[in-house]
Amino acid sequence: MESYPKPPGQDPILPAVLELREETEDAFLYALITDLDVNVTQFKLASTYALYLVARYRASTHFRPDLTPIERAQKLTHTLSRVGAMIQAVIQVSYYFAFCLFLFYF
Repeated sequence: MESYPKPPGQDPILPAVLELREETEDAFLYALITDLDVNVTQFKLASTYALYLVARYRASTHFRPDLTPIERAQKLTHTLSRVGAMIQAVIQVSYYFAFCLFLFYF
């Protein structure tokens, strides 16, 4: 059976993705990473799962089908680098809540 490349935006993805537009990315990431109260969140892995779904969407051809695979990888890398920097900043500011942060993010 031959396998043909699918046209952009037609690749199979998980049943659930989180489509995050570039113009709302900053506000979403800020709310998800730095402005989330860990004491109120019922599902402790909610932020981690949301970030995973965003990464899956950004890695797929459903995100900006006009991009080449290299450009898509660069945009995904940039987004995930920003996520890492934001998480690191939260941990540095809230180091005295290290155990709570550990349970929340991992």
